[in-house]
Order: sequence, then structure tokens, then C-alpha cells
Amino acid sequence: MKKRKTYGFLIGFAGVIAVSIVLLWPLFRHGFFITDDGDWMVIRLSAFYQSLADGQFPVRFLGRLYHNYGYPVSNFLYPGFLYVGSFFRFLGFSFVDVIKIIFAISIIGSGSFLYLALRKKYETLSSLGGAASFVLSPYVTFDVFTRGSVGEIFAFLPASMLLYGIMAHVYWIVPIATALLILGHNSLALLFVAPLWLLVGLQPKPWVYIKGMIIGVGMATFFWLPALFERRFVIFDRVSVADTFTYFITVKNWWLLGVGVLAALYILFIRRAKFTAFERACAIIVLLASILSLPISAVLWSSVPSLSSFIQFPYRFLSISTMIGAVGISAAMSLVQKKSRIYIFIIMLIVLGGYTLFQQTKIRYSDRVEGYYSTNEGTTTVKNEYMPRWVQVIQTTRASKKVEVHSGDATYFSGKETPQYIDGIVEARSDSIVQINTIYYPGWGVTIDGKLIAIDYTNTHGVMRVNVSAGSHRLEASFRETGFRLITDIISFAFGVMYLVWIYTLSRRS
Repeated sequence: MKKRKTYGFLIGFAGVIAVSIVLLWPLFRHGFFITDDGDWMVIRLSAFYQSLADGQFPVRFLGRLYHNYGYPVSNFLYPGFLYVGSFFRFLGFSFVDVIKIIFAISIIGSGSFLYLALRKKYETLSSLGGAASFVLSPYVTFDVFTRGSVGEIFAFLPASMLLYGIMAHVYWIVPIATALLILGHNSLALLFVAPLWLLVGLQPKPWVYIKGMIIGVGMATFFWLPALFERRFVIFDRVSVADTFTYFITVKNWWLLGVGVLAALYILFIRRAKFTAFERACAIIVLLASILSLPISAVLWSSVPSLSSFIQFPYRFLSISTMIGAVGISAAMSLVQKKSRIYIFIIMLIVLGGYTLFQQTKIRYSDRVEGYYSTNEGTTTVKNEYMPRWVQVIQTTRASKKVEVHSGDATYFSGKETPQYIDGIVEARSDSIVQINTIYYPGWGVTIDGKLIAIDYTNTHGVMRVNVSAGSHRLEASFRETGFRLITDIISFAFGVMYLVWIYTLSRRS
């Protein structure tokens, strides 16, 4: 009997990999598929890796972007896939291949953790059906091949890990999954908070999960707290990145709702008495998330401006319904007879697999050289929404020199220059002003002959200018952690130690 269970378990895993390959096979083609965000994510990764390789950690300011004037995008937007991608880049993969690897790991990993979670409650075929409904869902296909949303796809991995931790009562994975979800994607982390807390409340020991989540939030403090605190430095709140009301699910794209909605309706309104409180809660989550993606919820989006600001696209709620909907699919399949279950599974594979393959026929590819990504200097954001507020005039070209004499009689002799470090000699024949063609952002410091001096960034371009007295001087400029950021780094480290102690405590009790 034990061998049969193990055999069935492995067959399920093989099935997850098989359905994942159906979705991912275009990744094996040479070049990169054209999407809304894909190329920009590759460019951001290349700039992030450059800053990381030059010694900046945590990476917050990408010096190569914004025409080599620098841009603090990684201080605000989901750096999770960038850290993981930098590891694979270090191993020698091209930037395009790294993004493909992240897509593959995220999809296969998400499907596998979902299968593990579902297998704790349901038999093999029902569990595989739930996992397959996620992997081959129209929304995931849309996210990969239309939007090219690497951050969202990567965030599905820790979200599925967290669901597994809840359903399988694997406490130790909860903090890691929570921290990775926050680093994986800001918006999805916010979206998943309420439904996951609801599911945690239905567990035998909810406070154990809550404690694990709190530790995970603490471990990610180095990212989320500066991102919130330093929003006052950038124009994000002044910019409308997207017209929220054009991104609802309508009759033109209704299929993105997926099959999880049908299972939720079945659970709540047809066979409600047959399902557990946990399954009914999952069904409610799926329906509510789906409703929030529809025009019927426009009143809510209008009355809560912060919802539009943080979430931006109503259809992002489908990330919840698509993943949690896998529970409903498995629960519904488990109620029917084995023969009918097989038919349902086959029909679902044909429909979802057929849709995925059809959408893949529309994919267009580009075959750009590596240098296109590793030298591109765009901001990688839609409307430069993380530009510091003191930048009044946007630069459209790169400066001819990284450091130049703005006024006075002086000559600058360039030494070492990296995205976050500048070292050179100023020969000033009179008191002068030297301009560093990098936008100022908290963390930049300039020294003259080893002494920290004031930076003037009140000019229209927001670049750094310093006063240099007559004589020969060594000028150094570098980007480092501010005192506040250093505190958040220490907090994250402390929670990391707390996590290790917590694991040890759990192991002693088991």
C-alpha cells in the first residue's frame, strides 16, 4: 500500500512537470518573446547585477539607468527576482536566459508546491487537477506571454509555498515564504495578506502561523520599510501610472477568470454542505477576488484611491482567484466518482492546454544581442514614477562626462568610475563648483580630501554639485546605506536570527 501511495505521489509530480512544459516550451526557443514588460525586466536585471557586482548591497540605486544619471527603482519595486537572477547571471547565463530560468523555476515550483499542499487533503488526480488548473490558467498564460510580468510570476512561488505551509502545517516554511512574497512583488504581497490570514484563522494553531508571518515580515524589513518611508522623496504619489478603469475583466477577456470560479460557485451554491469550512472559505475568496476584477466593483476603486495607487490593475486580483481556485478545483473533483473524475481531468487539460497552445501561436520573438540589455539606460518604469521630486527637468540624453566643472577655473582628472563610486582629482585654479552628473538620492555622499562636504542638488536636473576651493584635491563620491536604512538592515538580520531560533524551538517540540 505504501509503495502504491509513493508511486501515485511521484506520478502527480511528473504530471505537474508535464503541464508546466506545455506552458513553458516557448522558452526553449532562441531569442526572447515580445511582451509589455519583458525587455524592461531584462534591462533592469542587467543594471541591478552591475550595481550588485560593484559592491552595493542591498541594491537600491541603479546608477546606469536614466541615461547614466541613476534611478532608485530597486529601492521601491520587487527586487526578489533580481537577487535570484543575479545568482544565475553569476553562474554565467545570459540575462535573457536568466529571465527564462526564473519563469521556469517559478511556474514549476508554484505548481509543485500547490500539488504538495493539495495532496495533503485530496488524492493524486484531484490534487494534480488543482495544480494543473493554476499552471495552465488563462491568467498565468496572459501574465507570462502578454505582460511578461516576471515579478508577478516569481511571486506565485512564495505564495504557493505559503499556501503549502498553511495546508500541510509546515510551520518553518511560513517565514521564508512570507519574506520572499514581500520581496517578490509589492502589490501581490498586499493582495494575498487578507485571504491568507483568513485561511490561517481556520487552522488548529493559528497563532503559530501568525508568528511565522510576523517573522517573515521582519526579515523583509530592509526592503518594505524604506520603500514606504522614502515614497516622500519620489513623485510616485503625483503620477497616475495607469487608468485603472481600463483594466477590468469584460466580455472581451472574460476567460481570464479561469475555471476556479466555476468550482467556487459549485462549492457555495450547489453542494455547500459537502465541503469543509476551509474549502468554503477558499470559494468565498475566489468569488470576492473575481468580483474585484470586474466593472461591478468600479465604485470601490473610485472611493478608495489607495487601491488604484498600489494595485493599479483590477485584473491583478485574479492572481488570488487563480491560485486559491486550485483548492476549489481539487475539492470539487474529489467528490465525484473516480471515472467521472478522470473525464473531468481530461476535459480540463484539453480546454486549458488548448487555450495555452493557441495563445502561444501569437507569440512574436526578438533576437537582440546581449549588449542591447546590458547597455540600455532607460528607467524601466512606465512614467518615471520613482524619479526624485527635486528633478524638475527630465534628461533625454546621457552627459558627455560623468564629472565636469560647472563654474570656476578648474580641471577634473577622472580616476575610477562605477555606478556608485567616483574617484578623481580636481586641479582648481580658483574656487569652483564641480558637477557630478548623477541625480542625488539619499545615500550619496561626497568627500574632498577625505572630508564629507555638503551636496547641492537644488538645480532643475537634480544632479549633485559641490564647492571646491582653489588647489589640488581628491574628490570621492559613493552611494551607501543611510542611517535609517542601516537600522532596517539590522532589523532584518535580527529577525533572521529569530527565525533560526524559532526553527530550533519547533524542532525540539516535535
